[in-house]
Amino acid sequence: MLDISLDPNHPIIIAKGISENGILIMISAFYLVTTATLMIFSGRWLFKVVNGIIDKQEKNLVEIIKIQKETTMLLETINDGLKDKTYQQAISFAECWINTNKYRLYSEAERIKEENNLQNRELIEKKVYSIVHNAYEKRNNAFELFNYRGKKLSDFTDIKWVEKVSNSILDVLYDDNYSLKKMHKQLDIEYDEIFNEFSKNLTR
Repeated sequence: MLDISLDPNHPIIIAKGISENGILIMISAFYLVTTATLMIFSGRWLFKVVNGIIDKQEKNLVEIIKIQKETTMLLETINDGLKDKTYQQAISFAECWINTNKYRLYSEAERIKEENNLQNRELIEKKVYSIVHNAYEKRNNAFELFNYRGKKLSDFTDIKWVEKVSNSILDVLYDDNYSLKKMHKQLDIEYDEIFNEFSKNLTR
């Protein structure tokens, strides 16, 4: 049989349960609201901090780029100065050797004129070519010791100069109006052209 008797303490228990649960609900709601508020403020704070870091990094990056540009310009200025100095050194070194070759050929050409029978032209041509070629090779051996723009100075010479100088010497030797003065003058002209051509080769 169903027991429908009422416990006199039942309403008190129900009221107590509602009271306690209501407080828990309020506490939970307060916790959720507080947590959400903290999350919002924390998010804004973090966003602000990240933006500050990014702005600072951008400023640092701009400063680094500026310093890099200034450094590059300074290095280019220094490099240009070194290039000019190296060019002048190369020119001076080459001019010294080219003139040395020219002065030696003064005496060599005169010796060939005095010591040989010019009627044997084939023999004279071989001698002249050999002397000029040896002078060219000796100069190039010295040029191997000097670099300019990553190349040996010998890379800026031309083997065609040997034939050119040889032909000039032969033309003067077989000139009916031969003179030592004329030989010197002709060699001066040829070696001036060689020096100018060599100088142009350095700038190409």
